[in-house]
Amino acid sequence: MRALLAAATPGPWAWRGEGKASEMPKHPYLRSEVAPRYIVMDFVRQGMQGAQVRFRTKPSAHSILQPVSEIGHTWREHPDAQLIAAAPEALQLLLDALEAAEQRETALTEALEQAKWESQHHLQLSKDHEKAAATYYADWEGMCTERNYARQDQAAAEALVETLTQALERAKAAFFGISQSEDLDFIHGHVEHHLATTFSRAALASVQEQV
Repeated sequence: MRALLAAATPGPWAWRGEGKASEMPKHPYLRSEVAPRYIVMDFVRQGMQGAQVRFRTKPSAHSILQPVSEIGHTWREHPDAQLIAAAPEALQLLLDALEAAEQRETALTEALEQAKWESQHHLQLSKDHEKAAATYYADWEGMCTERNYARQDQAAAEALVETLTQALERAKAAFFGISQSEDLDFIHGHVEHHLATTFSRAALASVQEQV
């Protein structure tokens, strides 16, 4: 098709004719609309009731046309004649190619929209996962803090149990000593010493005031 276009009279082409546009033209012809506006083809009488086509036979000729009866049986090989004959098929091929291109464009547009939607969807999922991870990390830090507090409470409780155990052991020893002695002064002093070593002075003062 490119070879036919290159060999034919340059286009675009347009039909022209002598006379008014609203009337039947007296001499219709096909002309190039590109300067120098070569006449592509026209028609001349052949006999009393016939007509024949004339083509421009010289590339540089502006209005020298030759009828097909003079060109001979090779007139169908004239570049303009070949282009005119190939026009319907070429137009159909161009329309098919245009339709295929439009279909590809539609498919690409749909694929692009799908990819855009998936990208936004994955981005939202990523944000949700990031938010969930931050929440989980905050909860994990809270659990670690609570575990530390629990460990501290456990250590304090264990220390208190140890203190109470030691006090109980000293109380048992004191009671054993009291049961073995009949000296009241020794008993009173031993009790005061035991209380002083077990409890603070403020606690003893509070107990004495209550007594």
